[in-house]
Amino acid sequence: MLNQVTLVGRTEMPGLFRYEIADEKRRNHTVEIPSTVLMIEPQNHIRGSDKEHLDTIACGAVLMNLDPESRFHKVDRSMVNRAYDAASHAQILGKFGNKIY
Repeated sequence: MLNQVTLVGRTEMPGLFRYEIADEKRRNHTVEIPSTVLMIEPQNHIRGSDKEHLDTIACGAVLMNLDPESRFHKVDRSMVNRAYDAASHAQILGKFGNKIY
């Protein structure tokens, strides 16, 4: 399981956010998040701005992935809490926890 990821880029499209995330092994991942996820509040975690919320989910989606060969991740509403949990225990952009600056 991965412990460190870096947000490389984000693109906003109609109804969708696409993220590029690099992992600690220098592999690039693509994460797609539907805009409906903006309405989901995480349990047991502090939700920041919309940008911070989406950044955390995108990074968490890569971190919680169990398939080492998978490079494409599609997030749905049910994954928000698990993504926050995964991101809260990892190093993201040089910081620990689920707060991304």
